[in-house]
Amino acid sequence: MNNYGKRLSRAEIFSALYAGDEEQHALTIDEVSAHIDEQLAFGRIDNDTVLYAILARRGHDVQREIRLEFDDNDRRGVSDFPGENRDTAYQAGEEAIRRAVEFLQRDAGVPHFTFLPFRYLLVVLARLFAHFPDPDLANRRLLRRWFWRAALVGPEIFRGSTTGAVRTLCAKIRPDDLTGSVQGLLSTVDRPAPPLPELRRFKTNEAAAKITLCAWWALEPRDPSSGELPEIGDLAECLIDRPTPADAVRYVVPSRLVDAKCRLWAANRALVPTMARESGKDIWDLFIAPPLLLDDSAWSDVLASHLISPHGVSLLRAGDVTSFLRTRQEDLVRDLAGFLQRMCEWGFENTPPLSELVIEDLLEDKQAPWNETADDSD
Repeated sequence: MNNYGKRLSRAEIFSALYAGDEEQHALTIDEVSAHIDEQLAFGRIDNDTVLYAILARRGHDVQREIRLEFDDNDRRGVSDFPGENRDTAYQAGEEAIRRAVEFLQRDAGVPHFTFLPFRYLLVVLARLFAHFPDPDLANRRLLRRWFWRAALVGPEIFRGSTTGAVRTLCAKIRPDDLTGSVQGLLSTVDRPAPPLPELRRFKTNEAAAKITLCAWWALEPRDPSSGELPEIGDLAECLIDRPTPADAVRYVVPSRLVDAKCRLWAANRALVPTMARESGKDIWDLFIAPPLLLDDSAWSDVLASHLISPHGVSLLRAGDVTSFLRTRQEDLVRDLAGFLQRMCEWGFENTPPLSELVIEDLLEDKQAPWNETADDSD
């Protein structure tokens, strides 16, 4: 416990045990998070997640006894990098996390830490990218497929929930076997497609809303006041020190005008990070008529990027809020289904990279008796 009687987090305990050389500045867990944010505008990853990522890189059981982590006399054999000291582990851990975040942003479509459905998924990715810094395109696609399937099914399918999930998934990642590791991860979520996230309960601190926000981010939701395209930097700026993406989301219609049964619907929310710091909570006036700065074409692009149809605009103008929300809700459900189908690729075979299949086929062909030549001189 600290001086205030509050129980220390595992990251705080680990940092105290391995403070580093007092005479020379040593990289800290907090600095690892800061570096990732500075380089990739991903937001500040919490210290416990950073610690688990560092531990997962060195060994799949992240719940192991941390007091012996860098004990030269320890013969447990739990580390994939025996003999590694604290500073090297921190530096290599930061690099693994950075590569995992790049994958999330560029391949998986998760722009910011607050959009991550479950934090333990980043820990698993950090372990994989620690051992395989540059996976081939085929395995990256399969890894994206695994990530989104795992995000949808959640940790409840694993014994022990989150703790069991991270242990099981990290154990599937075997050094020197990229394809086997990715196939092992996919095997853990090999099940029928689960139901779509519930859009009638949109709360930005829940995984369902974060998954939905990733689908909205893929639409490149334009600023309704300027037509400006969003950038990851806009999210980073408006979500500084925020634990959820709430500040990047605006109400479309004032809550007081919405029927009670529709108040939690996703249809009454819009992702507009570029307006997050402006006064006011709702932006429905910007969807009723185009701002002076936008011509008809630009305004149509704005509406389409938020899945607001011309019919929806007409309903807003007429003050029929319930019909507007019902219509937009249906459009949001269809879009979310399409986004998740593209990402999860349900129904596709988890075929390993073709190059590996070809090598195996060639080896079999060479061993086949009908490939032996009668005359070696030919």
